[in-house]
Amino acid sequence: ATFDNHSANDFAPYVYISTDFGTTWRAITTGIPAGQTVRTITEDLKNPNVLYVGTEFGLFVSLNKGTQWIRVKANLPTVPIAEITLHPRDNDMLLATHGRSIWILDDISAFQQASTAMASAAYLFDIRAATSFNPGSFRPAFGSPGDRRFWGKNPEMGAAVTYYLRGPAQSVSARVTDASGAVVRELGADDFAGKMSAGVNRLQWDLRHQPIPDSLVSGGGRSGGTAPFVLPGTYRVAMTVDGRDAGTKSVTVNGDPLSVITDADRKLWHDLSLAVHQLQSVAGVAAARIAALSASGRAVQQLVNQAQTPPAAIRTSVEALNRELAGLRRQFSVPVPGEPATSGRGGGGGGGGGVGPVPNQLGGVKGQLLQSTSRPTEVQLRTAREARQDLVTAIDAINRIITTALPAMYQALGQPQLAPSVTPLPAVTVSIP
Repeated sequence: ATFDNHSANDFAPYVYISTDFGTTWRAITTGIPAGQTVRTITEDLKNPNVLYVGTEFGLFVSLNKGTQWIRVKANLPTVPIAEITLHPRDNDMLLATHGRSIWILDDISAFQQASTAMASAAYLFDIRAATSFNPGSFRPAFGSPGDRRFWGKNPEMGAAVTYYLRGPAQSVSARVTDASGAVVRELGADDFAGKMSAGVNRLQWDLRHQPIPDSLVSGGGRSGGTAPFVLPGTYRVAMTVDGRDAGTKSVTVNGDPLSVITDADRKLWHDLSLAVHQLQSVAGVAAARIAALSASGRAVQQLVNQAQTPPAAIRTSVEALNRELAGLRRQFSVPVPGEPATSGRGGGGGGGGGVGPVPNQLGGVKGQLLQSTSRPTEVQLRTAREARQDLVTAIDAINRIITTALPAMYQALGQPQLAPSVTPLPAVTVSIP
């Protein structure tokens, strides 16, 4: 129970607890400073030892049934709090304030499990269910509102991974696995940058598979290295802090309830999107190999030009090699320093019936799929299959150049020691559904 006596010029905090149904009461105000008139008190719905009080100047929480109170700051301004409501479904805290309207704290699991967390060097809190969806772009009908925006910020997209660190950490990582144990996402140093300080930290997993590094992304489409959403289901998040296990928790991923799609069509969309995404990464690696081999092809050409009487067969072979590499560069939009950018299909290493560079085909299809919430079209399936076949054929050509053509040319020129050491590309194992 709380009492507010400020109308009598008494601004002391009054908070009491009874454990015998009101027969006796004792004060529980340790940690609440003088002058903090208390307006309301609420008991947590999941942990009865956790209490919340709203005062004239802010919010306080007790983790031990009122024995000690702690001021909640974060981004909560100094403001009178008249009422505290806990959402039973979403586990959010809703504060009725005087001056800042309704203030919502998303997911209060950190308060509910704080006592257990603070006994550990690192602790991963429960993760509430999350929904995957493509966000819309909200624009007010009345044009630019300037600096007067009278609406709240929506919760961040994805699953909120909240964790406690007793002290600053040197490294934090997390691994997300599906029901079969397969890894769908690795969250590492870049993801946790700025989120390794002592106290409670939070990271948003965007519910997507592993993205592609920018260095491997080229071609059309607006998706870049963005990965597709995982399928709805239950996933496991395992966290590691400074090389030690910090806990594993489950998270339920729900599909967009506004998206009308059958489970079979959703799986086809997911499998095709993920396959194209993975092929996009393979194409990026292939493009890097083509660039390296092109440099070697130019080097061999220089050796031939510098030779006094090179065999005609060698000159012909080198010219054929560089034509093949030029075709591969066009096929993968690989630029050559000092030369105009090339695109489109070209002779050598290509084959297949695709239209346009392989990265453009893959990027274009993936961009369409990631913006879609329906079954993939036959055109998208056909384009993906053609791009995959082009990629397979090109990798065969790349590996032949690496293992046979280049070493033979350096050997014929009497310079085998100058042959570059390039690792062949693995075979394409990604299949199109």
